[in-house]
Amino acid sequence: MNSTPKFGWRTSIARGFPSFIPLPDLDWYPEVYDYVRPWTLWSTEENAYRELESLQRNTVPYYFGKHKLTMPSGQNAEVLIMEYIEGKTLEQWIEDRPP
Repeated sequence: MNSTPKFGWRTSIARGFPSFIPLPDLDWYPEVYDYVRPWTLWSTEENAYRELESLQRNTVPYYFGKHKLTMPSGQNAEVLIMEYIEGKTLEQWIEDRPP
């Protein structure tokens, strides 16, 4: 049985966060080869959420999957949609911890 919640046609996403992945500088060749493609990053994240599925809603945010949509600018995008949880980011939590 699939436990994934179904979206109604009026469902909207409350918050969207754009990618902050920098584009490579094509004039500096070593950096181009160090560049990690966004597909690699979101594919890795998607695989991690699938592995952590049993912990969703208890320990990790609920993952609704990867979806294609059209951005307000008209560009097509593939996005990962997950539950938004109010609170500190992992980066903020680490900064607040004593060394």
